[in-house]
Amino acid sequence: MYDSEKKDAAYWAERMREETHVRHVSGDVYESVSPDVTVPFGSRSIFGGVLLGQAINAASATMPEKYLVQSMQVRFLDTAKRDRIQFTVTSLRSGRSYILCRVEAHQHGRFIFTSFISFKVPDAPDTSYAIGAPIIDSNAEFEISEEVKTGTRPAFVLPPEESMPGNVRYEKGLANFPDIAKLEFALKGLRYDQLRHPAEYRVAVPTMYNEMSLYQFGSKLALWVRARGDYHEDENHQRAALAYYIDLDHSMWFYESFSMSDWLLLVMEPQSVADGRTLVLGRIYRQDGVLVAVAIQEGVFRQSHNKALM
Repeated sequence: MYDSEKKDAAYWAERMREETHVRHVSGDVYESVSPDVTVPFGSRSIFGGVLLGQAINAASATMPEKYLVQSMQVRFLDTAKRDRIQFTVTSLRSGRSYILCRVEAHQHGRFIFTSFISFKVPDAPDTSYAIGAPIIDSNAEFEISEEVKTGTRPAFVLPPEESMPGNVRYEKGLANFPDIAKLEFALKGLRYDQLRHPAEYRVAVPTMYNEMSLYQFGSKLALWVRARGDYHEDENHQRAALAYYIDLDHSMWFYESFSMSDWLLLVMEPQSVADGRTLVLGRIYRQDGVLVAVAIQEGVFRQSHNKALM
């Protein structure tokens, strides 16, 4: 059995670099540093976050000093295999404060991914506003934009040290799941994925999942996330690592500095589930309550047992 606790911090930091870093080939062309990247359980293609993280790092390598990634919009066009991927960076607009570029990814002659990534020079600190984070307290109510129904106990946001690790969630599901071979196989696979992933999560809302590890529709959604190792990289690499964790077709905006070695609170609000798609708004906070990033993510939704586990 794969045991993540037997790996030290240096191992996990190197795994994150293998997943997200690129190396220069020539001109504005870069390629992944290692083909040994994550392939999720049950998938024939690599983890989508690999492309996001590597695209940001490829674009960052072409930027002048002091420019930080400000936003990205991405589209996945084809599956990516566990092999080297080549990224081409094209500058589209260069101003005094902002630079916009396009990053395209190809593998074995196939056009698999495209993104628009914007960079800017950070402004001097001034008056700012951001929607606040839920109070992080085991006795605090967690309400985002809708009232709690009368007679319904509100969910609580737990601090990371009191929150359930992702692999424990799946172990709990295995212990309580009915004897359905296909679903048991899926839970074991998802647990394995979580134990070998260079980033980890913890369930910040106890009512998010039932005793069988299935998401309870209508529950509040919040996770603690961080890199497993001591990931001491520059700001753009930190932002690439966060984008790596939050994969699929989406747009993302970055606002404040953070370290992926520290716990970040990901608060999610489902906006729509229709036409085989689901749209989710996510806000990411540091533990001091500062909003560091916002993401809008669209994913494919299928009414099946396996997808309900995600």
